[in-house]
Amino acid sequence: MIFVIARHEFMSLFRTPLGWIILALSQFLLALVYYIAINQYLENQHQAMPVRGVSNGVASVLFGASLYILMIVVPVLAMRAISKERHQGTLSLLMAAPISETSLLFGKFIGVISYLSILLISMLIMSLTLGFVSSLDYGVLLSALIGMLLVTITFMAIAFYIASLTSHPALAIAGGTCALLFLFFLEFMALTRLNWLDQTLTWLSLWAHSENFLRGTLNSSDILFYLIISSATLYLTLKRLKKLRKNS
Repeated sequence: MIFVIARHEFMSLFRTPLGWIILALSQFLLALVYYIAINQYLENQHQAMPVRGVSNGVASVLFGASLYILMIVVPVLAMRAISKERHQGTLSLLMAAPISETSLLFGKFIGVISYLSILLISMLIMSLTLGFVSSLDYGVLLSALIGMLLVTITFMAIAFYIASLTSHPALAIAGGTCALLFLFFLEFMALTRLNWLDQTLTWLSLWAHSENFLRGTLNSSDILFYLIISSATLYLTLKRLKKLRKNS
């Protein structure tokens, strides 16, 4: 049942203009970043400035830029999956069916993640084209890809929980965006001069844990961090759906 719901959620995104608009705008922005990154890399070489390898100098920049795109796109997709369905009453119909809350949640979640994986695949293809003109560090590419997949899952888990708290689509988008921005940039708030507090804020920052992946380092603590955050927020969303079913 989970994969039936996931397939329906994935295909439904291509039956509305929203799904195509998000893909088109995201691809345009990624292509623009890719073009700028290549030009900057070549300019640095031309000026005999110290440059990193093309994998770090271009591919990692491309994957890093996708984080900002995801912070805009993910709350919209989460809103569509939960808040909009609550607003239209279709979520109540789904809950009235003999479908467990777990199947409903993970079906929708996997469907949306599958849709976002198109962006990850497109970035990987862009990065691999660099191999025709330069040598690539495939370890860096793999690390960046794994990192962005974990970030995407975590972003979506957080946005799903925020979206489950309201039936107003606009509030779901605003709340999800604010939550992601706050958690992402916590590292830059570590200016309290209290060592323990600054370390805590840095550890909780979604950005701080993504940096190692972009540099080509697979750190088990970073992987565990994203898994813990995504699991916790999905659990809270599941509890919320059970409460909604009970009250409906």
